[in-house]
Amino acid sequence: MVIGGSTGCHDLAVRLQDAGCNVQVVDERGTSELARRRYLLDHPARGWRRLIPLGLRHPPEPYDDYAALILAERRIHKASA
Repeated sequence: MVIGGSTGCHDLAVRLQDAGCNVQVVDERGTSELARRRYLLDHPARGWRRLIPLGLRHPPEPYDDYAALILAERRIHKASA
């Protein structure tokens, strides 16, 4: 199991390990911004909205799954380095 290394992660990691999970803590700095950008690139704006710069757009729905994917990719990259 991969979790982000923000505030409170160590208590969560201990609880998960006590429950029998193999836990890996990954640096999550910048994850939200990267996830937002990746979501917007995967869901391009249409019509007049495409005239709005990417940095000013905001996803119309939660994009936590993109943040989770980025954490997983960081863990894989860390393991292969």
